[in-house]
Amino acid sequence: MTARQDSNRREPPESEGQLPPAPPAAEDHRRPSRRHSRRAWLAALLSLLVCGLGQVYCGRARRGAAFCAAAWSLAALLIVAAQMAASRLALFLMTAVVLASFALWLVIAADAFLLARRLRGRFRRKNYNRLAAYAAWTAGTILVNSVASHVIRQYAVEIYRVPTRSECPTVIPGDRLLANKAAYRRQPPRRGDTIVFENADPDGMPTNFVKRVVAVAGDAVEMRGDRLFVNGRELERVRVADDTLRSVGVRAPHECFDEIDGGVRYRIMLLLPNQGGKGDDLWPGFSGPLPSPPRFDSTDFPLITVPEGHCFVLGDNRMMSVDSRHFGPVALSQIRGRVDYIIWPAVSWKRFGILLRVTEPEKAVPQVGDNGQRDANPPSSIGKAGT
Repeated sequence: MTARQDSNRREPPESEGQLPPAPPAAEDHRRPSRRHSRRAWLAALLSLLVCGLGQVYCGRARRGAAFCAAAWSLAALLIVAAQMAASRLALFLMTAVVLASFALWLVIAADAFLLARRLRGRFRRKNYNRLAAYAAWTAGTILVNSVASHVIRQYAVEIYRVPTRSECPTVIPGDRLLANKAAYRRQPPRRGDTIVFENADPDGMPTNFVKRVVAVAGDAVEMRGDRLFVNGRELERVRVADDTLRSVGVRAPHECFDEIDGGVRYRIMLLLPNQGGKGDDLWPGFSGPLPSPPRFDSTDFPLITVPEGHCFVLGDNRMMSVDSRHFGPVALSQIRGRVDYIIWPAVSWKRFGILLRVTEPEKAVPQVGDNGQRDANPPSSIGKAGT
C-alpha cells in the first residue's frame, strides 16, 4: 500500500470506543457580594433626629433598639423622680436624669458616626437597609414617643409657662414651672400649695391659672383690707427688704412680706396704686397703665366657709391677681397639678429649682380636718398658666 493510499484512509468513528475530548471548564459567572460605604455624617444626623436610626442605617438594628430602650428607661426614671416629695434630693435626681438623657443623645449620635467610619468600604446591606424600613423605624419611634409624651403630660408631670405677674414675687412672667399631675390622687391640696387649675378668664375663655392655696374645705376665710384671716386667726406676716423684687426686675412701688399659712412660708407682694406713668416705667415688659381698683384691689372679702371638694386660692401678688375673690372657691376637679419647682427661670438661673413650698412647722396655723376638728400639728410637707 502506497503512502497516498494511507493518507486517504478514514479515521475510525467515535462510536467505535473513543471518548470525545472533555469540554473546557465552564466559567463562574457569579459576582462577588457588593460592598458599600456608609456616610458618617449622615449616620450621626439620623441618630440625632430619630433615636437609633443611625445604627439601623449602619446595619445594627439591635444596637439601635438597645439605645432606644435606654432612652425610654431614663424617661421612666424622670417620672419616678418627679413623683417624689418636693425636695432638693428629688430636684437633684431629676436634673441628673435630664443631663444623662442629653449625654445619651450625644453618645448615640457619636456611636453612629464612629460605626459608619469603621464600616467604610466594608458594609454589606441588610434586608432592612432600604427607605421603607427607615420610614417604618421613624414612624414607630415617633408614635411611641408621642403616646408616652401624652401619658406623661396627662398623668405624671407637665411644664407650664407663666405669662403674667399674679404670682410675683415667687413666680415672675416667663418662668417655666414643673407641675406634678399625680400629687392629689391620694390627698387633697394643703394650705401653702401652689396649684395649676383651669378656669374661665374674664373673657369667658378656659385658661390655666397658677395660684396659692390659702384655705381648704371646711376652713373659714376672710380678708380685711390686705390682711388674710383663716379660721378666725390673722396669718402672720414678716416684712422683708424692699429691694427683694429688684433682683427679679420689678421697679413698681411695693411692699413685700413673708406670710405663713398652714406651716408653709411664702412671699407675697402688695403693689401700691399707680401714681401716673405707664406700666413699662415700673414693670419691664408691661405696656399701658397699671390696673387699678376695684378690679385688682385687695379690699375686704366677706367671711365664707370653703365648701367640700373646693379650695380657696389667692395670687401672691395680692393687688394684681384675679383669684377666688373674683370667681369663688376652686373645685378640686379643676386642678391640673401641684407646682413644686421653677425649672426654667426667666431672669436669673440662681432661681432654678426654687421650692415653692417651704415649711415652717413651729408657726403653723391650726387646720380643720375632715371631721371639723382643728389639728394642732398639721402635716408639713409648656402649656401656659396665667392671670
